Amino acid sequence: MLDAKRRLVEMDRDELNKTFKENHIPFILIAPDQEFHLLPQDLVVEYNNSQYSPPQSLIDETRARIESLTEHSKKEGFTFFDDVLGRVDDVNVHSNKLLLKFSKTSYFHFAALNKGLDLPLSDMSDNTTLRSFLNEDPYDLRSSMLPNPLGVVTSLVLEPENKIVLTIHSNRSFEGSGMMTAPIGGSLSIKEEDLNFSGLPDPFRTIVREANEELGITIRTTDIKFFGLGRDLMTLKPELIGQVSLNLKEKDLLEIQKNRAKDKWEIERQYIAHPEEILKYLSVKNWSPSAWASTFLSVISINRDQG
Repeated sequence: MLDAKRRLVEMDRDELNKTFKENHIPFILIAPDQEFHLLPQDLVVEYNNSQYSPPQSLIDETRARIESLTEHSKKEGFTFFDDVLGRVDDVNVHSNKLLLKFSKTSYFHFAALNKGLDLPLSDMSDNTTLRSFLNEDPYDLRSSMLPNPLGVVTSLVLEPENKIVLTIHSNRSFEGSGMMTAPIGGSLSIKEEDLNFSGLPDPFRTIVREANEELGITIRTTDIKFFGLGRDLMTLKPELIGQVSLNLKEKDLLEIQKNRAKDKWEIERQYIAHPEEILKYLSVKNWSPSAWASTFLSVISINRDQG
């Protein structure tokens, strides 16, 4: 049984990463080292308009993988579409603020490379995988040769009843297919909805957009806090994990979802329960790594708030 008695404010990054490892969750937290409570004013963003390109040695491999994924999607009857995403070039903590440096990448490149890390390279006779070929340090985003789009994943806390929402992704989802996950998540898109008034990528706006698309709820950036930036070790995708807290009851959420959610097909099943019950769900296998991390941190964050 997980120990959720400690307060989040008492823990540091190393302790959290140890917890993830002990529970066989392939996720690491990179930043910050402590004080896992990032509001909009705690995030600093830099952006350059350059476009990611795969290493020269992987260009033909990447092209072949994209063609294969496109053909597979046609056979399965779903659309495999591209998008321009925010690539995380580097992350630092400076003056108690999280600094994220962005450029651009594409969803096709992410699908072919980050998602295909454990596939063998076609021009290697010894079945060398892309992961072995690149041999990347997961803590080092600056030197990474992968597309690395930023993912955002948040738990949802219904404050009046002190409940947390969990979902199981549909098998039709490309990411997290059939997995237990948090209800709000996606990738930061270099589109108007995900950019702030200065034209810079804004992960808080990504959560606002995803909450509306997936659940039908309207939230504000002030309803969101991020715990920190980590990396899913299965794909090496950088992920901001956090929590959305709303003054909303379970029955009201279900009514809103029924009438307003645009992407309700993404949710196969849903569970809404108190933190002590959520701990039991955290022992279930087949979790999305970043969703497990954000849900666990929500449980101990609630303990802090109530203590």
